[in-house]
Amino acid sequence: TKYSIKNSFTSALTYLVAIIVGFISQTIFIKTLGEEYLGLNGVFTNILSYLSFFELGFGNAIIYYLYKPVANSDIKKINTILYYAKKIYLIIFSIIIIFGLLLLPFLNRIIGTLTININIYFIFILFIISLILSYILDYNNLLLYVNQRKYISNLIHLCYLIILNILELIILFKTKNYYLYLVIKIICLVLKIIITSYYSNKLFKYDDFNKDYDSRIKNSLFKNSKVLIVHKISTIVVNNSDNILISFLVGIKMVGFYSNYYLIINSINNLIGEVINSVTASVGNTLIIKNKNDNYQIFQRIHFLNFYLATIFGICLLNMTQLFIEIWLGKEYLLSMTFLILLVFYNFLKTMRFSYGVYFNASGIWQKNIISPLLEALFIIIFSIIFGKQFGLIGIVLGGITSNLILWCYTYPRLVYKKVLGRDYLSYFKETIGYIFLFIIISIISYFIVNIIYVENIWFQFIINCILSFGISNIILYFLFRKTDKFNYFLNLIKMILTRNYLSNKLFSK
Repeated sequence: TKYSIKNSFTSALTYLVAIIVGFISQTIFIKTLGEEYLGLNGVFTNILSYLSFFELGFGNAIIYYLYKPVANSDIKKINTILYYAKKIYLIIFSIIIIFGLLLLPFLNRIIGTLTININIYFIFILFIISLILSYILDYNNLLLYVNQRKYISNLIHLCYLIILNILELIILFKTKNYYLYLVIKIICLVLKIIITSYYSNKLFKYDDFNKDYDSRIKNSLFKNSKVLIVHKISTIVVNNSDNILISFLVGIKMVGFYSNYYLIINSINNLIGEVINSVTASVGNTLIIKNKNDNYQIFQRIHFLNFYLATIFGICLLNMTQLFIEIWLGKEYLLSMTFLILLVFYNFLKTMRFSYGVYFNASGIWQKNIISPLLEALFIIIFSIIFGKQFGLIGIVLGGITSNLILWCYTYPRLVYKKVLGRDYLSYFKETIGYIFLFIIISIISYFIVNIIYVENIWFQFIINCILSFGISNIILYFLFRKTDKFNYFLNLIKMILTRNYLSNKLFSK
């Protein structure tokens, strides 16, 4: 309980702080440097996201290979894996530097005409340095993560965010110097690496220079690179296809309207993801030390928590997003309620995948799954184009829903439920259809109740919708699940946290 609660709480807190300080920082950035600098910042950030492709998901693979030796205190094997991890990251650094330098001659064409007087080549090199430092940080975080100490890196990152943004704001207000703005980030990243490395070495005294040659580990890491490449490409396609398809099928203007809704809903989605994904290291440990029945019980608890959060936040988004857009941007930026309903349901399906994703990564089952990511990437494009041509923006969302449902019918029952948890397909479909059905019913009930109450003041209406959405969803879920082991487990957990007795509880016990 201690590690899982700390990891989840600090992850959620850090993410919330990141949203707040990010919004403040971007607002000040625009006011002091202007939109052209913001555009340049955005373009280089996008280029880095493509360069980060060369990481190929090796971080997840290394973490997976560390679970067992860490659980068994196999120092010899840990040292071997760390040695190969360092070599892999050095290769990644080299590839990023080479491709980054190859891009330098084309930066003028990518950026286009600039009215500001700035050396874009020097700026781009600073961005590449930041990317490389982020991977050095990832390497230093490996042991903290796999030993269920993610909360330490979360707290370090929280301090980093606050200090960095304070320094950046001082620089923007005092100097308006974009070079200094980027350099201070590099300095803070270096300090963050030093602090993370200190805590990691202090807690876990492993020697990444102590090579104990094991060709099986080496071959296994590099053999899985083909699968990891497929997963990486699929992730890029699935996460970045919406805007391109909307621009191509509906028009560039609609991308802006969609982006406003996506920003709100994706922020909530990521917040839930931070909470659920924080238990991955703990799950990786229990998959090794516990039997399938115990692991299934653990999965049911995590899956229920996933459903509970996805339902409450989904209903709040359904009843509050239109009002928030109107308050934030104005009525002219509102899209149809039909679009919002489908988008909320699409997001619910994506959010409910987090608990499966935890077991997917913790078990290393991605090694046996090269077809599903390809199918998902292919289906989301095919169905989005088919429905998008017929129904426009709504059709593109329908395409995403369809591709998600296909994945739910194949990947999760076959790989996670059957192979990892040892359960049959029938129990999977009963549980899955049950959760989806409940979400739809609770959404309908809350939507009609919320829309009965109307006040003229939009701020009061927003507050009323917020209270009713949160209250109704919690009341219904309480009456439905109050007698179940899953609900009472978390209820008792909350009571212990509030009474400061949670350290004595065992999260993964019967």
